[in-house]
Amino acid sequence: MTAVTEPPRETLDPNQAYRETQSHIYSLQETILDSTKKAKESKTESPNEGHSSPKQETTTPDIEPKQTTVNSLPILNLNEELHHGQAPSFLGSLEYNSHKVGNFNNSKTSSEVFQPPYVILSEEHFLSHMPRPFIPEFGIDKAYSLLKIHIRYEQLQNAYNNISAPRTTNNELWGCDIYTDDSDPILALRHCGFQIDPKLTQGKVRTPGNLQNTDNVHGGLPTEDGAVFDLDLTIILLQNLQYYPSTSRFGLSSRKWGSLPTESENCSPHDGLSFGIYEIAIVKRN
Repeated sequence: MTAVTEPPRETLDPNQAYRETQSHIYSLQETILDSTKKAKESKTESPNEGHSSPKQETTTPDIEPKQTTVNSLPILNLNEELHHGQAPSFLGSLEYNSHKVGNFNNSKTSSEVFQPPYVILSEEHFLSHMPRPFIPEFGIDKAYSLLKIHIRYEQLQNAYNNISAPRTTNNELWGCDIYTDDSDPILALRHCGFQIDPKLTQGKVRTPGNLQNTDNVHGGLPTEDGAVFDLDLTIILLQNLQYYPSTSRFGLSSRKWGSLPTESENCSPHDGLSFGIYEIAIVKRN
């Protein structure tokens, strides 16, 4: 009797689902940015029309500024579909620090404890001007997770007024509505239209990372002179993108990162995650 050999089964690739998800996300990049630029020339009549004049009035074209509309809904909708409509998981809370990386237990690492004094002084001088990103590095498994960041009033004031705020000085903000994870959360707040001065006009979409409520802000800014408040800012972590557009909003211009596949064949995705503003809670101090 001849033995029948079963054909080898197709090897399952554990990363196949991840690659398919990323491929879908990158294909949505072209729908995220819809930029339109119009230029028109308006002719103005010379006050001396029909009469000879030694100096003819020169007209200049009236060019409209570039209008950029960013639509992040495809990415957010895809994440909700991938998780079957479930609410994002909660990672934990961090205390914002303008010069250090967020730390869940606020303890020093071994490298900070055992560094020689001259190395510590050199690093402190460098990090005082070029601090590492505040949001810690997370793996792709933490996408579609919530992270709460407590920001004290003093840190808000410094960042909004660019006082001892190196991330503000360096304009560490890449993207629009969806930002790279090395972007500063306070700069993202400002770019989404959150104002700490109650006299200024607030944005209408201050939490664009929240599909259910795009202005998910709790509490009101105190109007009394000298009143102090803190913020509990919740962000949602998302997958990395190939392209983060640059836009100017609320007196702040974000920076561009990467390129669309239609612009460059050699574009590669951001090497970290992304995030969006999900919830803002104003907490008055007693």
